[in-house]
Amino acid sequence: MLDFSYILFDVVRYEEEDLYRAANVVSSVFYLDQTVDPRELVGRIRKLADVLKGMDPEEFRQVMVWLRNVIKRKLPGLLQEEVDRALEETEPREVDKMITNIERTLDEMQRAAEARGMEKGIREGQSKGKIEGKIEGKIEGKVETARAALREGLDVDVICKITGLSMDIVLELKRELEN
Repeated sequence: MLDFSYILFDVVRYEEEDLYRAANVVSSVFYLDQTVDPRELVGRIRKLADVLKGMDPEEFRQVMVWLRNVIKRKLPGLLQEEVDRALEETEPREVDKMITNIERTLDEMQRAAEARGMEKGIREGQSKGKIEGKIEGKIEGKVETARAALREGLDVDVICKITGLSMDIVLELKRELEN
């Protein structure tokens, strides 16, 4: 029969500085795990650089495996591979290089996201502009039809029915023509 025992850590209860000062594998992972945003993660890795450099190879490998699993999930496919390579090739003495590579990858991800957002915004703007233009054109056509009908002396009620314009608009057009 298996007998498990558990240790529960509430990462949120630890202060950032407490985790940083502990300077071990578990505290490093907790320290990094508290981050929400990729930029903050890079800043925290940079702050932990000396701690990471001082770890023995096995501890360092454990942190790299954890980082690989955490960071990769948040990135698109090609960038996952780049981060994977950056972490795979890293040794404790190359932490600064690793951080720079991760930062570069996140910058590329940000630029790509911004480009996609701008492209989407342009497409939506063009589509909205076309729709607004069509609506404006239809209204202008109805107004011109109403003016022509008024010049021909048609009844205002008939013009409203034909054009779909409100009585107020047709009466306003009639006043304009009379002046």
